[in-house]
Amino acid sequence: MYAARPKRMITILRWRVSVSAIYRIIIIILLVFSLLFPWTQMVIRFKPSVLKKNTLEGSLQLQVYPTGTVLNTTDVIEYDIFGEAEKIFSQNIYFAWTIAVFGALVALLVALNIILLFPELESLPSPIKRLVDRFYPRKYKQLELLSALLCLVIAIVYAYISNFLVIGETNIGAAKANLLREANTLIGGRAISFSYSLGWGLGLVLFLIAAVGNLAWWIDRYIFRDKFDLSVFWRIRGHMVLIVLICTILPIAEGVVPMGVLGNSKRSYYVWSTLLIVAISASDVPPKISIMMPSALLMAMLVFAIWSAITFLMSAKSLLSRHLMKATPFISLTLPDDELARRHKILPLVSEWYRTISLKLSILAFLMIAMVYLFLVHGLGFAEGSIFIKIKEAGGIFSTSFSARLLMFVLVFQALLMFKPTR
Repeated sequence: MYAARPKRMITILRWRVSVSAIYRIIIIILLVFSLLFPWTQMVIRFKPSVLKKNTLEGSLQLQVYPTGTVLNTTDVIEYDIFGEAEKIFSQNIYFAWTIAVFGALVALLVALNIILLFPELESLPSPIKRLVDRFYPRKYKQLELLSALLCLVIAIVYAYISNFLVIGETNIGAAKANLLREANTLIGGRAISFSYSLGWGLGLVLFLIAAVGNLAWWIDRYIFRDKFDLSVFWRIRGHMVLIVLICTILPIAEGVVPMGVLGNSKRSYYVWSTLLIVAISASDVPPKISIMMPSALLMAMLVFAIWSAITFLMSAKSLLSRHLMKATPFISLTLPDDELARRHKILPLVSEWYRTISLKLSILAFLMIAMVYLFLVHGLGFAEGSIFIKIKEAGGIFSTSFSARLLMFVLVFQALLMFKPTR
């Protein structure tokens, strides 16, 4: 049976199971659960007053499932000035085959990962065992890479085009903007507060975690350990560089931008990323889609993420710092005397390169944190001003994506590693 290296085994309730099998089972579980939850979700919740007079209670929801089902639900209780309650409920159900395509691809990934699980199991029926012994030694690595790349591509494509997908006579982006309009219509000028949840559904979050985990496992197994022989510390830093690059490519923020903000003549739904900015006019039928170049700040974030990845790869493969990044000790008493003396002689230079690379990765992370701060707090780029505040003041809504939150967490961790003492 196929094995690139001796399997690492652990004991769970007296069962001996390989670590690779557990990892593959976790990926399968994440993929299956991602099919059960919405991939796109927007919820507006009304907060009633204490006396429940002349107020609203309930929620408006837009949920998009990867099976192609789209639910647009209004479930609100309206209280008049005397406290009398009136129930307002409606639910529109759509089916979008373009969304169902993503669900079919996820089902295909589940099947592919089940196939990849077979070689990791100790006990298999004889026919399956013969098939595994014959087929997997040549194809297992390629199938693993196919699973990882397909998973990541699906996540990125859906994150970018989901708001374009048609539901009924509109698309998802315009439907989100119309949901806010419906909320404002129900409020009708009354002093009613509401909270909102905008952006990625739980299903898409689970799928992205599976995609990143799938690719990270393959890179760790075949590149960081087999090819570069990196230590645990540098494998972790390498995975953080990978996550930063993926999260930088994905959309960073989205929101409903009212008329008059950002030069809009109509209410629009915006999506900001380092690759492009998308505006969907909700007032047009069919909705008008505009694609614009991102600001210099957003493009700089992408450049810095790519720069970090190139720096890490070069340092692990060809620069002098690679000697201290390996799991194998650079100085060992088992070495011949002449080789030991040579390594002692070049150790100061190698150590200097090591510290420089570590510091450079952390500085790049600090700079990207500053860029994310300028983007989110001081206004979506250098030229636009404090757009976040303008959107809020004009009655719009704005939210960062899950990938942006993950990006900030990893960047902070990567930046703080500069304070770790050099071995």
